[in-house]
Amino acid sequence: MDKKMAGLLGAAAALTTLGSAQAAPAPQAPLAAAISYKDLLEPIPNAMAALRDDATRSQAGSGAKMERVQYYHHHHHHGYGPGIVGGIIGGVIGGALAPAPPCYWTYGRPYWDGYRWVRPRIQVCR
Repeated sequence: MDKKMAGLLGAAAALTTLGSAQAAPAPQAPLAAAISYKDLLEPIPNAMAALRDDATRSQAGSGAKMERVQYYHHHHHHGYGPGIVGGIIGGVIGGALAPAPPCYWTYGRPYWDGYRWVRPRIQVCR
């Protein structure tokens, strides 16, 4: 979108918001601060009776079997020995099968380029 089109769209959006009525939330009566748990439970009918029934059911044991529905197995690394041995064996076998590359990359001698020290990467071939 070019700048003219973006400006026109912005102006149109500004003009449409000027004409519309702004809605204000309806005034509400302030809530009384709860001092105790009894104050919090007052709006619920028979809340104390329901809590007592629930407490007696949980203490008596309803006979329902509780089971875990989500199981998360956290994997711990129990020893690095097999990985190290496998890497060494793989390196020995791979090194014996693959010929050494004729060339490799390394850093050359550092030089000052007028701003900083630079270590160029150079290729060394045998």
